Amino acid sequence: LIKEKIPGKKTVCMPNSIDFQLWGDPEIPNRKRKIHIGWIGGANHDDDLKLIEKPIKKVLDKYKNVEFHCIHGVPNFLKDHPKIKYEIKFYPMTNNRQIKKAVTYPQKLKEYRWDIAIAPLVDNEFNRAKSNLRYLEYSAAGVPTVASNVEPFSETITNGENGFLAETENDWEDQLSYLIEKKEERLRIRENAVKFVREKFDVLSVSENYYDFLSDTVRNHGQKS
Repeated sequence: LIKEKIPGKKTVCMPNSIDFQLWGDPEIPNRKRKIHIGWIGGANHDDDLKLIEKPIKKVLDKYKNVEFHCIHGVPNFLKDHPKIKYEIKFYPMTNNRQIKKAVTYPQKLKEYRWDIAIAPLVDNEFNRAKSNLRYLEYSAAGVPTVASNVEPFSETITNGENGFLAETENDWEDQLSYLIEKKEERLRIRENAVKFVREKFDVLSVSENYYDFLSDTVRNHGQKS
């Protein structure tokens, strides 16, 4: 629960949460030789993905067994490398009557079985107001994350424990290379991330914060602050 002070106002910012009844257990990559790095997001992240264009291409050129998978929003500058695979398709969060046979977003993200996920984010005021949801989803899917050292992620990720934080192009290249070369570290970060998100961001736990806040609001309704 995060409380921010605004003059004359009482504000409460509730954290994101993951419904593990919907997401289920994370998948484990079963490839013996190839390493898949992945990113998934909308079509408005060109500036963010530009941060990793050079380092990701260096990594792909350095390691013959590595591919990069870019899903949904794919800028043109990531379409010119033979080891960058991209897919432009939307997956709904849950099934409904109109799309009973649809593959859901949690299901699909888990099916990719990426070995490493990335979450690049330009450090600006707009992005610092975003959330850590991408990291939570990657972790729920059982994928260790390298993310930009920007507030949504820096407040959630403990560098080297439940993920990695990168600032420079060298950081991105070094940390991706480290995880590519050390399978045991990928598994360690993965296990720490899954445990952390289950403990801190499970919807059942976060819903208690909602309940407490709404109860206080109802109780204090009409009273002067």
